[in-house]
Amino acid sequence: MWDLEEFFKTYLPDSHILKDFPEDVKQMLKERDGGWYAWPSHIDSDDAREQWPPTAQCYADEENYLWNCGIIWNKKLLDQLGISIKNLRTKEQVLEAFARAKEWNQQQRGREIIPFLVDGKDYQEFTLDFLQETFGMLPVGEDGRYRSPVLQPETKEALQFLNQALREGYVSPEQLAWQNLTVKDTLAGGQVLCFMGNIANADINALEWISSGQIRSDSGKLPVWGKRNTAATGWLNTFLSKSCEHPEELARWLDYMTSEEGLLLWDCGLQGVDYELDASGLVRRFTQEERPDKNETSVWWPFGNMAWLWSISAPYAPGSQEEAASKIKVAYAKTEGTMIYNASLTDITLEGEAKKLEETLNAYIRKEISALLLMDGPEEFEKKYAALIEYLEQNGIYKLDKEKDRLYQQKCREAGETICPQE
Repeated sequence: MWDLEEFFKTYLPDSHILKDFPEDVKQMLKERDGGWYAWPSHIDSDDAREQWPPTAQCYADEENYLWNCGIIWNKKLLDQLGISIKNLRTKEQVLEAFARAKEWNQQQRGREIIPFLVDGKDYQEFTLDFLQETFGMLPVGEDGRYRSPVLQPETKEALQFLNQALREGYVSPEQLAWQNLTVKDTLAGGQVLCFMGNIANADINALEWISSGQIRSDSGKLPVWGKRNTAATGWLNTFLSKSCEHPEELARWLDYMTSEEGLLLWDCGLQGVDYELDASGLVRRFTQEERPDKNETSVWWPFGNMAWLWSISAPYAPGSQEEAASKIKVAYAKTEGTMIYNASLTDITLEGEAKKLEETLNAYIRKEISALLLMDGPEEFEKKYAALIEYLEQNGIYKLDKEKDRLYQQKCREAGETICPQE
């Protein structure tokens, strides 16, 4: 693969890329890959925001608090059940809401309410992740040393919550195997009361939903959120092959696609067709209702520059779906009491035998969690959970944690900070 600096110096030495690519993002890519080989999606960093500052508080909030995981509630169904969003702050209140939906189903005739929808086959990545963090799970134990999530009491509480939801019939077992398309279709049907998972991949009409932000744990621990304080290296990375037959054309294309002119075209469309400029010269995109025939834009997101986009966009219109979506995605981290920690301190990559052990144990954990959630009662759950922990203890989980803690402590020394355990 091409080192991008070498590539553009060779084929397009006057490219803007050699002048304005955020230095902190480049450094992170070099540390990860040994050189600047990748173009990352969703560029956003301190250097990027200094170059392209946000135009409004809503974008500053997204920069500081946006998390794709979360909990959302169907406004219409909340009203139908007589439940206030203010009364959905604790685990007990959430379970009571699910129970009320189930009771309503038993008393009514017609379309039933689905009390709780998890994120299909991806529930371990998104639904469980949300529950672990909202119940206060940090990646360290009481001694301040790294501890695997599966060994944490908050993970056990999250798994107990999901097991209870399944046993009580609030969640159907089939949901655990659903593809994302089925999750989207079910949400679009209007009968889901509550969804926990990746909201950014749910295709919801945000005006129909509201977030309660957090679910407070029985333990009294504060909800936590791991925010990476280092420059992100993207969701998707693009590499340039040295076997490319037309490197000059590729250089000009990538230069244009990542330029401000190119970004404006593919991310916002055509002026007068897909967007207009407001009195301040900022971009306001037309809604589908305003322009039903507007172009499909933002499809080249692998080259997206979020900092740039937030620097040229007009604030969300009050009452718009965009404003509602933004409020939903920042609700968790912005809710009072959320403890925000530097998650980049635990961005740990293992090698050799340690990596093989990690992969083996993770595969076992994933399989056992799916079985654990389907236990018929609390006693069966406890036995299955104890067996899981015993297996991990006998097969190297503490050895793995010791190596991860070594790397974590090294990162802490380099950064001059640590993750403080909750009392």
